[in-house]
Amino acid sequence: MRVEINSHGWRDDEYPYKKPPGTFRILILGDSFVEGFQVPLRDTLAKVLEQKLNKRRRNVKVINAGFGGVGTDYELLFFRREGFKYAPDLVIVGFFVGNDVQDNYRSKGILVPGGSSLAYEKGGFTVRVKQFLAQHSCAYNYFGIVLPRQSPVLAKLAMKLGLLAPQSFDETHGIAQPHYLVLAKRYGQDWEKAWEVTQALVWQLKKEVKARGSKLAVFSIPLREQVCENAWKVQLSRPAMTATQWDVTKPERILGEIMKENKIPFLSLLPYLSEAENRCDLYCAADGHWNSQGHRLAGQVIYRWLVDEGLVQTEIED
Repeated sequence: MRVEINSHGWRDDEYPYKKPPGTFRILILGDSFVEGFQVPLRDTLAKVLEQKLNKRRRNVKVINAGFGGVGTDYELLFFRREGFKYAPDLVIVGFFVGNDVQDNYRSKGILVPGGSSLAYEKGGFTVRVKQFLAQHSCAYNYFGIVLPRQSPVLAKLAMKLGLLAPQSFDETHGIAQPHYLVLAKRYGQDWEKAWEVTQALVWQLKKEVKARGSKLAVFSIPLREQVCENAWKVQLSRPAMTATQWDVTKPERILGEIMKENKIPFLSLLPYLSEAENRCDLYCAADGHWNSQGHRLAGQVIYRWLVDEGLVQTEIED
């Protein structure tokens, strides 16, 4: 499958900054799930959503600004420097509970008055190199995810040099994939702080989106193990997993509370994907991302949510 990247470094068509008259623009921010390298562009949730909305309203454009390996901090910076230029009527964030919370921890300086706000805004030659690679190389973001799993020694060296974001979470309890700890019943200090950072980032993003005359909405993207009980049982069979108590719906509840407190429309995809007859077939077996079926279902659910919540005004009834 051929994957094309536009001149701005993300996976979608080219769009002029100036919005054509009568066009309703939706900007979707997110990580590799939104980016959707596993499926053709036309099958991504952004294009599924666009197709369905255009059946009920003319000239709807859904801009896919997903970018692999990033969290809410990068998405905030993207909107601040680039996204607002497209004059979106609605900004939607796809929040992947599997690693967005952990990724946000790197920008914990946002919690300190007068401190460094976002990790991507720090200075120095190494940071500039990392920023350039993150913005122009999909391979860099891919290795940022894969390298710590496949070659921990090289990953630690890259983190020491500042070329990869450090994984500061040390409460892994021997778990091979520590991102599962977002599902733990009890969090350590790092996780608690990571959620505080997430809340601060979401609040700041809402503030800046509103200042640009747009609206913000958020939907959660669950892990495959949250959706498919059999996949979670496989993980629970590993000895290191038995030492921790788990709660697979906890991240969505916390996100829901954060969005409610900040008065941001929120959709949890977890119950919709979990109730699907083919729920275990919505994700790619190789890397845990959505396949075409997963993107299609997500796009359909998000479409209905936007219409029912009045976030997109329609001209034609179903």
